[in-house]
Amino acid sequence: KQSSLLSITNDQTKFLLPSYSLNVSFFYNIQVTVSVKGSHPLKTSSASILVYVTVGSIVAVIKDGVTKNMRVLTTTDIDASSSYDEDKVGLTGVDAGLAFYWSCRQVDTVFRESCSASGLNLTSSGSLLRFRAAESSAGNMYLIELTIIDPTDLRLSRISVSVSVVSAASVVVNTVSNFANMRMNPGQSLQLNGLVSMPMSLLFNTSVQWSVNDDAIPLSRVTMSPIVYHLMSSSNTNYLVLPPNTLLGGSTLTFNLRCISVLGEVLAVSALTIVVNSSPKPGKFMVSPLVGTELKDIFLFGAQQWMDADLPLYYQFAYISSTETVIVLQSRSALSYGHSHLPAGLDSTSNAVVIVAQILDELHANSSTSSIVRVLKGPALTLTDIVAFISLIKNRSEFSVDEIKRHNALSLYLVNSVNCSLAPNCSALNRKSCLKTTNTCGACKSNAFIGDTFDSNSPCYLPEISLSASTTLRCRSLTECRMPRVCINQICVFPSKNCTNHCSGHGTCVLINVNSGISVSDCTINDEQCAAKCNCEVGYVGSQWCDLRSDELVLKQGMREEVLDNVNYLISQEYPDQFVISGWISALVDATKSSDELNDVTMLGVLVTVNTIVQVTTQSTSSNDVLTELFS
Repeated sequence: KQSSLLSITNDQTKFLLPSYSLNVSFFYNIQVTVSVKGSHPLKTSSASILVYVTVGSIVAVIKDGVTKNMRVLTTTDIDASSSYDEDKVGLTGVDAGLAFYWSCRQVDTVFRESCSASGLNLTSSGSLLRFRAAESSAGNMYLIELTIIDPTDLRLSRISVSVSVVSAASVVVNTVSNFANMRMNPGQSLQLNGLVSMPMSLLFNTSVQWSVNDDAIPLSRVTMSPIVYHLMSSSNTNYLVLPPNTLLGGSTLTFNLRCISVLGEVLAVSALTIVVNSSPKPGKFMVSPLVGTELKDIFLFGAQQWMDADLPLYYQFAYISSTETVIVLQSRSALSYGHSHLPAGLDSTSNAVVIVAQILDELHANSSTSSIVRVLKGPALTLTDIVAFISLIKNRSEFSVDEIKRHNALSLYLVNSVNCSLAPNCSALNRKSCLKTTNTCGACKSNAFIGDTFDSNSPCYLPEISLSASTTLRCRSLTECRMPRVCINQICVFPSKNCTNHCSGHGTCVLINVNSGISVSDCTINDEQCAAKCNCEVGYVGSQWCDLRSDELVLKQGMREEVLDNVNYLISQEYPDQFVISGWISALVDATKSSDELNDVTMLGVLVTVNTIVQVTTQSTSSNDVLTELFS
């Protein structure tokens, strides 16, 4: 036993060790013991697994790529100082005890075993090779080979670098990637740097252009940077940036950077090949039963027959909430199956709930698949019932992380559920379905429509309608006016804004200027400078539309505070990776859907939680795409 081998996650159902905790060529017996709390005598069960730690590899890494172009009478370096031994932490190059052996031969236009005889003079110092091209080397191509050896056990790695030498009057183009091993996942961003050097005589008459050897990739439309640059100095760096999920997994792509004269002549070319890691190959995903009742029936889900070269595979299960947020039910693990109660689906979708399985390989390339089940509504729950349900988990340390996640997912569903039985036809109003506010439609269907940006039962309309229709259009009935206008005093006019559900019968609707807060006498729905607001009567103060009694609002605020406490507990327990962090963000988004149900203390706590997630994300190996999700 090694008492120093401590798990880095507080989740007691997982044993997670940091890299380099185990010794090479050792066997480790890892045992878990589970006990039934409160049993007399104590009931326990144990299981163990034998782990053997294999010897790692020597990995050769060449800074700035394995293809180099240079002009005569110039000096270029090949830097292999980032090469490493997989068995040694934090050490690279000679500091890792690695020995570097360089060799060079000419491979074009004639074959020579030595480069010095054909004009390429080499000087090596450990992991750095410096060479200078003589004038006689113009037009030659060389292959520089590096062998890296661990002298203690003779493990080795080899890598080759091709070098092309051109005349002093030629253009030189080199390309490098943000991936040292030229391998990436589809969900990662790709950045290529093009380094262009040219004689002053060619300046202002040349440009460089990026291309790829796959006509199915519309490079000019998908790139985040130009694909053509007009050169303004003799030394330039030009970029090609592709956003995540642009390149198809399993593809091998060659990107070219061509330097072209004003007459269309190709003066120089540099090519770089990128391998896009393939996601796990499709298998099966099943959920049972296909029909069940919310909070009552347990749904089983399992993924089978998924394949990938980069093993092991990991699985994560989630569902898509009514607010279109992906809520994690079971964290990423080697378990290909799971279970959970589920929330009811919306009436408008025949109670359909989408269950999502995410399958990931060792390099974090992932595939997603889904299955649809029908989850029917159960007996109506009062606010007191919901409070009791949310409070079922009091001592969080007695539950696993996944148990808390599943409970919090259902708690979020209950907190966000509203009665929509008396909501109008939202589609006819060009609004989204009723989801967050009692008997009230959601926001406008899209940004193309104009209307109240919050939940409302007022219509949304296209801007061209208000521009093309005359304000003095005469009418005799409502049907003669084009929506959203109404017929008043035989004239088609825009109606005044109303408070949602007329303040639920517990308040007075007032019209205010949104900039000054001063009351105004009228506010038509096409006026963006004013808004309708409820002044709630005593006993209903605090809720936006006076739809909750003050004591009910306090209960709602307490429920949201508790689910947010669960999110903070998960943050304290889980080891952060991009998938775990995304799960925190999704739960946080759903927990803060209704701002009037967050008191001042809870709002401050939300800001602290957001700051914690930002700090954890920046300190982890997660990509910037996770931070983008947090602030979107």
